[in-house]
Amino acid sequence: MATPPVASSSANDSRLGVFSFLVEKITFKHAPSPQEFNEGDDAIIVCDVFSSPPPHIIWKHKGTKIQVEKDVRFKVLPNNHLQIRGIKKTDEGTYTCEARIMARGEIDLRPIRVVINVLPTIRIRHQEVNATGEGGLSTVLACDADGFPEPIVTWARSSVLLEEGDKYSFSEDGAEMTIRDVRKLDEGEYTCIASNKAGKSDQELSLRVFVKPKITFLENQTTTEMEEQIALTCDATGDPTPTITWSFGQRVFTEGEQASWTRTEEHKSSDGNVVVRSDARVSSLTLKYAQYTDAGQYVCTARNAIGHDSQSMFLEVRCKSHTLTHTHTHTPASMSAPRTQHHLAQHTGHIPRILMEELRSLIHTHTHTYI
Repeated sequence: MATPPVASSSANDSRLGVFSFLVEKITFKHAPSPQEFNEGDDAIIVCDVFSSPPPHIIWKHKGTKIQVEKDVRFKVLPNNHLQIRGIKKTDEGTYTCEARIMARGEIDLRPIRVVINVLPTIRIRHQEVNATGEGGLSTVLACDADGFPEPIVTWARSSVLLEEGDKYSFSEDGAEMTIRDVRKLDEGEYTCIASNKAGKSDQELSLRVFVKPKITFLENQTTTEMEEQIALTCDATGDPTPTITWSFGQRVFTEGEQASWTRTEEHKSSDGNVVVRSDARVSSLTLKYAQYTDAGQYVCTARNAIGHDSQSMFLEVRCKSHTLTHTHTHTPASMSAPRTQHHLAQHTGHIPRILMEELRSLIHTHTHTYI
């Protein structure tokens, strides 16, 4: 009896191969944590996961499934990465990338911590800071910065970073900068700079330095002759620009003043004998007809809102000549008064001009002069 044929092993293997398939469990190839983004970015959270058959991916935020159909900012991309448009600080937290193969009930997941960095914002405490200079004083410029991570604050002037030293010092967080020994040259714009991972922000603020007046020029002493014009000049610096006044004893002269003071009638003029003029930081006091009574100490005072400064100078008035005059005076016969004769012995420079003219009109004079 013939034996029935037996299928070869190779044939059996071929038939079994029809029903066989490759099985690969869920594997997370690349799902780093944390993943950082800047606020406002279109963020893509990476989660690369493989399996055979391919897994179904579900994204969760803080344990709750993300409903992409309810929030248009969220979208699962074809590669299963999660896109968040215009990511916010409130989107920060732990996300779960969950992979499932329902056919065999396999589930695996990876938690991914998402960090949102926030660009610094700066608040200037005082946009303009006023300080008094030239007195060895210090002043403080300050700004407050917010952001994540906590910003590092630095200071600059004219694009040059300022460093700790004799001139500048900084608080621990950099928010306050102290400028020592403030001077006029420190006046200007300063920049507060705040930096972190999200970027850099800056804001400018101004330092205004006020300086009390200082008289920079005034002669200690000057000399003029009788009846000559003399101008006294006083220069002063300061900020705000100082007002300059002149004084002589109890008399104070102001800008633009035209006055006749301590003058006998004959020396008064229509435009005044004493004129004060000022231009910026320079003031002059002009005596049009110097007299002996003008001699003495003059005080120049410069004054502004910060303080004042004064200096004095001495004016000497000299006689042009020293002529001794012996005069015989006769009253004209036409006058009813009796004939008189008197002797005048004095310096002619002491007799005002108008008085001399009146005397000449009244009397006939025979003069013998001794030099």
